[in-house]
Amino acid sequence: MDDELRERVEAAGEAAALFNALKHGSDPDVGAIMGPLMGENPEFRPHGDEIPGVIAPIVNRVAGMDESERRDRLGEVAPERLATLEADDEGDDHVLPDLPNAEEGEVVMRAAPNPNGPWHMGHARMPAVIGTYKERYDGEFICRFDDTDPETKRPDLGAYDAILDDIAYLGFEVDRVLRASDRLDTYYDHARDLIDAGGAYTCDLPAEEFSELKNAGEPSPNRDKDPETVHDEFDGMIAGEYDAGEMVLRVRTDIEHKNPALRDWVAFRMIDTPHPREEAADYRCWPMLDFQSGIDDHLTGVTHIIRGIDLQDSAKRQRFVYDYFDWEYPEVLHWGHVQLDEYDISLSTSTIKSLIEAGDLTGWDDPRAPTIAAVRRRGIRGEAIVESMTELGMSTSDVDLAMSSVYANNRDLVDDEADRYFLVRDREDDPAVALPIEDAPDAPAPDA
Repeated sequence: MDDELRERVEAAGEAAALFNALKHGSDPDVGAIMGPLMGENPEFRPHGDEIPGVIAPIVNRVAGMDESERRDRLGEVAPERLATLEADDEGDDHVLPDLPNAEEGEVVMRAAPNPNGPWHMGHARMPAVIGTYKERYDGEFICRFDDTDPETKRPDLGAYDAILDDIAYLGFEVDRVLRASDRLDTYYDHARDLIDAGGAYTCDLPAEEFSELKNAGEPSPNRDKDPETVHDEFDGMIAGEYDAGEMVLRVRTDIEHKNPALRDWVAFRMIDTPHPREEAADYRCWPMLDFQSGIDDHLTGVTHIIRGIDLQDSAKRQRFVYDYFDWEYPEVLHWGHVQLDEYDISLSTSTIKSLIEAGDLTGWDDPRAPTIAAVRRRGIRGEAIVESMTELGMSTSDVDLAMSSVYANNRDLVDDEADRYFLVRDREDDPAVALPIEDAPDAPAPDA
């Protein structure tokens, strides 16, 4: 290595050491900066065995600086890299908009997955954003499994732990875990209170017949039952005295509301299929999601809800219940759906499950599947997914997530510490020279 090249190595090594130390808030390490240094300066590679000795004294000198000294020095030797750091620092504070009416230490948010299967990549957006807001506001992150549909969205017993594992992989700690199927008696008690408040009635009209009346703005003949009869029939629902479709409990709203979807909506229905969880297998009277979720959000102190723009009616339905109980409704933020490129498989739990059952995919972690488990198996860090998801912001329009952004974020995370290996091909016109390596690990089998 001549003097000119040595000076270039020293300059590049100092910039890399300063950037690494400031980015990670720790002392630099020769091994950590060798990869980026060699990647950004291919002309250094023939001297790879000499470079660690050249930059080691520089790395040690940077390790002895405080943060202010490192920042000042990086501004002198590589101002463009300091600008990159400062842009990243500023962006971290403004990736997501501030929550409305949020106070530090008082924000409570929840992810409410239906555990009918492990998560696909679209599901990662909710915990990524909630976890980020939790950290910003020193708030609370609740994971509540909305598993009150044992038939059409039947829970997968393995999904409960898989989802919690995915949240941990993304880098967040859940403060509370709830399973709605453990809370049936709580929903029954609030249904009884709602009946007493004049806010609910039992209805035995077939769904088609009620729909015709509802669309015409006409009430069900069951609407004026006395509270005693409603209580008796609701208790009969809880006792399993009715079959599916025979009886429901409806929330009394405005039967002439301009939006027919809000007219006297169903709060409880009968389901004959037993729940797969042993603790909930004996129940047959199940709350609809809008009732269950609305009750739980209030009881757990949720302050801010994020939901899809297509679920705007959920808040409107739940507000009828909140008004009966004189409760304050949480702040609501809506967003559009996430579209994902690169995969030929849709972001659909049922679709992925059917492909696995048909043998077209080997499992939820098949690299061809657009699932968190598959991306994790490929070595992508959870933080890279979080960064890509939060960069999407909170638009109410559908947004596109390019997997290339996940890969780019992951590369930034691993670049400083990834091991790099070089390959010399054996070509007939330029044969490689075999070099013995002492104390090396055994070579993998040819088919490994």
